[in-house]
Amino acid sequence: MPKVVLVNPAMSTLGYSIITPRWLFVIARATPIELVGDPVLVDEAIQEFDAGVVHPGDIVGIGISTGNCLAGYGIVREAKSRGATVIMGGIHPTIFPDEPLEMGADAVVTGNGDVVWREAIKDALEGKLQRRYVGGRVPGDALLKARWDLLDPRQYMFPTVQTVAGCPENCTFCSVWVTDGRQPRQRLTSKIIEEVNELYHLGFRYVVFADDNFNPATLGRIAREPSAQKRKQLEQIREERLRFFDEYDRSVQPNLFAFTQMTTEVTSDEEYLAAMYHKARVRGRLLVLSRFRKKA
Repeated sequence: MPKVVLVNPAMSTLGYSIITPRWLFVIARATPIELVGDPVLVDEAIQEFDAGVVHPGDIVGIGISTGNCLAGYGIVREAKSRGATVIMGGIHPTIFPDEPLEMGADAVVTGNGDVVWREAIKDALEGKLQRRYVGGRVPGDALLKARWDLLDPRQYMFPTVQTVAGCPENCTFCSVWVTDGRQPRQRLTSKIIEEVNELYHLGFRYVVFADDNFNPATLGRIAREPSAQKRKQLEQIREERLRFFDEYDRSVQPNLFAFTQMTTEVTSDEEYLAAMYHKARVRGRLLVLSRFRKKA
């Protein structure tokens, strides 16, 4: 049986890492184990990629951002030399989909791979791999849980859990509104809580909410939205977030805390800020001062 090897490239290998690369464990969930078995996960922050694990007919999936794309293209060459089929995805290929193909990849996945990855694997096995697979922006209720059973908790300080994808802003310095869109897509509360509790039982007491904007719909954001229809949507999202915090508080151990990132606009909404602190138990946050791109 051919196998799938998923690789998170790194510019240097330290033997440990601070934060789990979430995509690695989510795409592991999307991998059809009935066709290829459990995927082999390689995070180069922990251990360098060993091309010896790859054999002809295997499928190597490589996820890259712009910062590690050169390391990723080096792995493409190594994997291809071993007779593997190579599929690349991530933020960089989503914005520049032709580049990975020019660098030797057999196919590229753009957008979210939660759904389309299975299709790409099936096509590769049947010898009809396409050059490009458009994952698009998967709805929140279809975003997959990570396969934390494949994680060695001794290798990372903080695991990552996503609660919402997309961001309503269009900050000039950020790629999120280009790759994940400006419509926030909230994951199912039950999936989030299940993941967090699983990580708690693995021994973690801190998690990172890997959201590009943990507060996509605060009162301040709603107030400055010029579109009445969009304001109504943001109001609904805000209410959903507050209900999520309530359920999270009831269902997660009180000694599990979180870090995340958000815009400074969270300070405009005392109710949201209090719920985030007391119910989601967020204790550390990266604050972003938004810089909006003006409409033409």
